[in-house]
Amino acid sequence: KETKETKETKTKTTDLTTGVIYLPFCYHCFREIVASLDILAQCYSIGLLNKENLHQHGLWSGTNAMIPPTVMQETFGKQIDQEEKYCTFTARDVSESMDDSTVTKRDVVQYLRRINDFPQVRMIQLKPLPRQDRGRARRGGFVGLVADHDCVQNGYDQQQLSTVNRVTDDSSDDEEEDDDDEDESVVVTAIPKVRRKYTKRKRAAVDGIANNNNNNNP
Repeated sequence: KETKETKETKTKTTDLTTGVIYLPFCYHCFREIVASLDILAQCYSIGLLNKENLHQHGLWSGTNAMIPPTVMQETFGKQIDQEEKYCTFTARDVSESMDDSTVTKRDVVQYLRRINDFPQVRMIQLKPLPRQDRGRARRGGFVGLVADHDCVQNGYDQQQLSTVNRVTDDSSDDEEEDDDDEDESVVVTAIPKVRRKYTKRKRAAVDGIANNNNNNNP
């Protein structure tokens, strides 16, 4: 039985455009787009798709329209919101990634900083250029990016700042735990010292008793 949401999704599929390539908005894919931008720009305009516009993605729309959530989870063992796991990344993911021989992190970040509403992006959309524009240098390329990254709202820089704050808080917690460990080690190392002193005193007392016994014996 069709639900209201299923009918709405089927209606939205009529907005699909042909010949469009969709890639997940993960750091690896975005980095490779930047690395190949000079070539891709001759054939494609490159946009970004937010969560609310995912219905433009044919595979995503078809999956959500034709496969009930229970079947997706129980039969196929898939999350119904896989894009929330595989189609997004953070500033921390960028800093922890390996360097690439074809493009630097600095070059990639220059584009990331110009994306509005960065946490909401889920897909990279490559639309073919009109036939008459294909093959011409830089006819395509990224579209919809903010010219000045200082004017970006809820962008990469804001997320990077929040990531730094979280790391700083975690480091403070670790330092407090280290302090606690140091206090505990003092207590632990103090115990053997007390035991050693007690042992020496006990041994001295035993030796004293033995000497007295020897002196008293004829």
